[in-house]
Amino acid sequence: LDFEKPTEIDHLVAVLKRVMPLAEKQGLTIALENYLSAKDNLRIIDRVASPVLKVYYDVGNSTDKNYDIYAEIQELGKRNLIVQFHAKDGRSPLGQGRIDFKRLRRVLDAIDYRGWIVLESVHPGGVVESYRKQAACLRSIFPC
Repeated sequence: LDFEKPTEIDHLVAVLKRVMPLAEKQGLTIALENYLSAKDNLRIIDRVASPVLKVYYDVGNSTDKNYDIYAEIQELGKRNLIVQFHAKDGRSPLGQGRIDFKRLRRVLDAIDYRGWIVLESVHPGGVVESYRKQAACLRSIFPC
């Protein structure tokens, strides 16, 4: 999606406006995961105007776009819009990239985030062993 191409956003908003009444009736939440900024996601959410439209925030995607993830999470958190987030450190193993996960934890605590955290990462050294190490890193910052 590109806000420089209003027809793309208009089409998405039109589709979401058709889908959201059914989602609301069924008690479902629809979450946006994309490379848009928090501001642009809020523009979509405000146009659709459904209480069940939220954001599945991907810190890796947003870091790739050079957004200030800490400020974005605070902005989305003010409206309780983050339903789940990806713990991803770009193309690096968790904790070895650009994201300060301890700071991220403080920001999530500040917005009282209690949703799921999904580990999505590269896997050098094999998938199973890599995920074991990265899950341990994640658990050290976000203990169960």
